[in-house]
Amino acid sequence: MQLSDTRPPRRIMSLTPLIDVVFLLLVFFMLSSTFLRFSSFSVEAGGAGTVSVEPSDVVLIHVDQEGALRVNGASVLPEEFNERLAAIKAEGGETIVLVMRTGTKVEDLVTTLATVRSHAFKTIRVVR
Repeated sequence: MQLSDTRPPRRIMSLTPLIDVVFLLLVFFMLSSTFLRFSSFSVEAGGAGTVSVEPSDVVLIHVDQEGALRVNGASVLPEEFNERLAAIKAEGGETIVLVMRTGTKVEDLVTTLATVRSHAFKTIRVVR
């Protein structure tokens, strides 16, 4: 009769699979994240009519479903839009009202907003 304990020797755990998994996770998160700095727009809700604006200072910009632009009722090509905004700013325009038609793409809104914002108008409003 044998009374000694014959347990198998304890195996040492290898850390190689753990290091492989951590490395794969690191690579995945690095490739799936973006390192671009996104700009933001501050959006304010409509007030109770506390601000009065002269109608001659307001510039209406209509954006329709196809992304076509109209500035104060006149059609403007996308290539000429930047120049038209610069002319409006030089004439003393301070308030821009973006009118988004039903079905307008968010991409068109963001592109138009970024272009208008680059000219540093005093007030920019978005209406639907």
